[in-house]
Amino acid sequence: MKRWVSVFLAGGLAVSQFGCTTEKLWDDTNSEYKVWINADEITEAELKQRGVPYSKYSTKSRDGFLVGKSDREKFKNYTYRVLGTPVTLVADAVTTTAGVVVICAVLSLSMDGGNWMNEVCN
Repeated sequence: MKRWVSVFLAGGLAVSQFGCTTEKLWDDTNSEYKVWINADEITEAELKQRGVPYSKYSTKSRDGFLVGKSDREKFKNYTYRVLGTPVTLVADAVTTTAGVVVICAVLSLSMDGGNWMNEVCN
């Protein structure tokens, strides 16, 4: 019984790792994501000139800006999401299905206690 519990837990863990491309696409194209830029790398005047949204922060240890994405970058991200999501959904479905099939095959082959290997080899 312990063997089956460990097999199912391992199988569940393996299946949970399949199908992450859509989530990764959406994380990578998040329009609300902001980037930290140290104050010694860019000036406030440059940020104003570029027209990007930003917030200035000053602490005892460091000064800098949280910089948002420009409208052009946001449009590009939305375009990637619209065009890429159908592709990533198919990729996620295929990899998840393949993972489930492999796990089911391993489980069904191991149900006979390994006798299938003797039949194949002899």
